[in-house]
Amino acid sequence: MDSERAETYLRLLAERELRRALAQARTAPAQPADPAANTEITVVNRVARALVTVGALDASRTGAIQEDLALALRFRLDPAKQWWPRRPVGRRPAAGGQPTAVPPQVVAVRFRLPIPDGSLRVLSYARTGSGCLFTVVARLRRRALSGITHPLSQFTATDDTGTSYRLRFSATGGAPDDYDGQLILAPEPPPGLRWLEITGPGMPGRRVDLIAGRLPDCLVTPASLSVGEQLLNTIAVSLLTALPDFPPEVRRKIAAASLGLSIHAATSLGDIVAGLESAGALSPDSPLPGQLAALCEGLAISDHGVTGRPALELPGPWESLLAHYLRRMRDPAPPNGCAGIALTLPEVDGIVFAVLGLHNTDGISILHVHASGLPPGRGGLLPVIWLRDSAGRWHVTSASPGPEADGEATMRLVVVPPVARTTWIEVVVAGRTAQARATVPLRWGDQHG
Repeated sequence: MDSERAETYLRLLAERELRRALAQARTAPAQPADPAANTEITVVNRVARALVTVGALDASRTGAIQEDLALALRFRLDPAKQWWPRRPVGRRPAAGGQPTAVPPQVVAVRFRLPIPDGSLRVLSYARTGSGCLFTVVARLRRRALSGITHPLSQFTATDDTGTSYRLRFSATGGAPDDYDGQLILAPEPPPGLRWLEITGPGMPGRRVDLIAGRLPDCLVTPASLSVGEQLLNTIAVSLLTALPDFPPEVRRKIAAASLGLSIHAATSLGDIVAGLESAGALSPDSPLPGQLAALCEGLAISDHGVTGRPALELPGPWESLLAHYLRRMRDPAPPNGCAGIALTLPEVDGIVFAVLGLHNTDGISILHVHASGLPPGRGGLLPVIWLRDSAGRWHVTSASPGPEADGEATMRLVVVPPVARTTWIEVVVAGRTAQARATVPLRWGDQHG
């Protein structure tokens, strides 16, 4: 990767944006009170963040250019006001190398526990590098939440040797009386357990079989995406998940605050593509810019700035999501329900993903995933997780940071569009160097019945 060309491009872009701001000031003297809110700074910040994300530049080098532009705008547009530049917005490089991925052991559980003042669905059990946990979905009546101790933190478990464990509840999301999260065992059980019996206040014990059944077959195919192409794929996913539900007149504003890397304002895409090409992170012959331009136009975003002819065809998953939004007024929301899943996929880009369950609540689908081998501080680009249902429709998961420790994280991913009660799903993890996929049958259960 050519860092000198990348830095030169970013400096020239900053000079271009400074000239544009000064020209606008001459024709329209009224300026925002804070020049840091100017479009010129926003464009440079987004391109800088893209170059840091792909590893073409570090945050200290982009930060100096960003501060120089902000200072120049401040003193030329409002020289009488004292001001000190803000810290650069580029993502700081991660310290240390990428941790080694540790594939977890997962078992689908799929049962319901009747508990006082509510119900609990247990989807799966996982033994990860950082501990052992059950993935659960619960509904609690409001009166159950009035006490000091959370009712989901009163469970205990006993294993096949008679050893007892506490179960600490860690919520990952949900409404005031609907929760999803993990019951984490303490102390950590030894490997090789045959079963655990879960008990709680006012309920009989329920035995959980921990002997895994036959695991789904996984297929791994090599890929050879450049880091710039993977970034453009991530931008496309962000546009597909964040924009189509909004009318065209507000999509440009929403794009600036879209999910993932927060660099996906459509009006900066042309500059991001040019910056990636200047750094050698994206080939001029890559089909991704044309596909991204076609996607923007399909979303009624015409000022994306990507030069060249838009692609005539989009990748199949992109087309599927666009088709969903064209008919979204006729697609009913999927019914509430849970499906326990036990799937560990092969390593992709140094990361191992394990799927722990899927549930629908109030028209929203949530995929529970454990990741191992994550880059420190979430530096770099993560693979994209796609789902294909038994009707052939594609779904994509939105990025979720979540708490991370030693390269591991349990993530709650929103699935777009929501998944109906399909009989199976194909899980596809798409990275730079490979794609891993596996098909798993789904056995749905009523979430709270």
